[in-house]
Amino acid sequence: MFIDQRNSIYVGNLGPIPLFLHWSFIFLLFTAFRWSSGGGQFDMVQAMLFAVVLLSAILLHEMGHGMAARAYGAVGVKITLWAFGGLCSSTRDRLPGREIVILAAGPVVSFLLAWFGVLGLQIIGRMSPETLVGGQRFGADLIQHLAATDWRMLVDVALYEGSIVARLLALMFTVNLLLGIFNIFPIYPLDGGQIVHNGLSMAIGERRANKATLVIAFIAAIACFAYFSRPGDLNIHLALLLSFLLFNAYSYLR
Repeated sequence: MFIDQRNSIYVGNLGPIPLFLHWSFIFLLFTAFRWSSGGGQFDMVQAMLFAVVLLSAILLHEMGHGMAARAYGAVGVKITLWAFGGLCSSTRDRLPGREIVILAAGPVVSFLLAWFGVLGLQIIGRMSPETLVGGQRFGADLIQHLAATDWRMLVDVALYEGSIVARLLALMFTVNLLLGIFNIFPIYPLDGGQIVHNGLSMAIGERRANKATLVIAFIAAIACFAYFSRPGDLNIHLALLLSFLLFNAYSYLR
């Protein structure tokens, strides 16, 4: 993706990787607070939990890319937070095969974090169910039963009826799962789209890979919007995001 780094400020390091903040990051925070309410009454605690989990998920996802890139000897690795999430970049070109591994590292981290979130819910639900229900209308016996038999329902109960610990773990699962799934969509320049491009470049050459990747990106974007669009503001956010991704894809691959 194309970000004017002149509009970004250095805020510190995540281990060996510099972290920059783009001015557009404020729009991501605004969207996070809007989505956290789910269209209902605004809940400050829920909004703060959602913002913290979302920011952590993005940073760790990008750290996955960054650490994999450094393992392959990339230089100038840095992470920038901006309106549509995070971007890990470096100043050294990499071989397509290595690039696929680096691109896959981000979603792998996201899926692992999602797994840890639901695993934490199951462990606490079995060992200390009262910690999850927080005195709500769901009893300890039901929580223990869900922890052992139905993790999907357990996540729903924790997310909407649970204690702060339960909501934090449920959000950890939900946000990281959605982040991982979205990033593997074959829409360039998402991770999945770049993996497709690198794979096709090795198979049919870069020029034909550019055209094929662009076609795949447009088809996937239309399918994504048709599947995920819902009445309300989400359509606008999703349309803006997909439009921006396709603009970047066309600018780079045409």
